[in-house]
Amino acid sequence: MILYRLTISINVFIIITFQTMVLSQPTFTRLLLGQAKDLRSVAPGAELSRQRAKHCRQDRLRGSLPNSHSGQQCRDWGV
Repeated sequence: MILYRLTISINVFIIITFQTMVLSQPTFTRLLLGQAKDLRSVAPGAELSRQRAKHCRQDRLRGSLPNSHSGQQCRDWGV
């Protein structure tokens, strides 16, 4: 009986600790509160990806992409 209660106490401690660690992460908290639009908006490197996409989109509009250095860069980036 004592072993059973000890096991339950340890499990509760582990669960509470894990929840505290997860909830203390800013990304998870934002998602939980609905402040983040999607995972991509809070992922590391998301801003760089947005800048690359904007750069390639502007080059496409100017018509300078297909065989230029920028065109190869955009293909390398997967944009």
